[in-house]
Amino acid sequence: MTQRVFNLPDETLLFAGHEQRARAVSTVLEQRRWHPLFAGLTRDEFLAQIAALPDPPVLGHLQQPHASETDQLKETT
Repeated sequence: MTQRVFNLPDETLLFAGHEQRARAVSTVLEQRRWHPLFAGLTRDEFLAQIAALPDPPVLGHLQQPHASETDQLKETT
């Protein structure tokens, strides 16, 4: 990821959807400067830190889908 993302121009907008924060957009420059996982780490160090992260929080109970008969399904092709 660091090779793909951090080779982009500094002003490139990043839309991270993996965290539950109020701010979902930043720039490559901001991430390069402030993100604790990217601050001068080698590939192996980065992967070790990612592996050590806790699981994300559960977002709550999801409703079960409604049961439907096969004749109610539409063909999409």
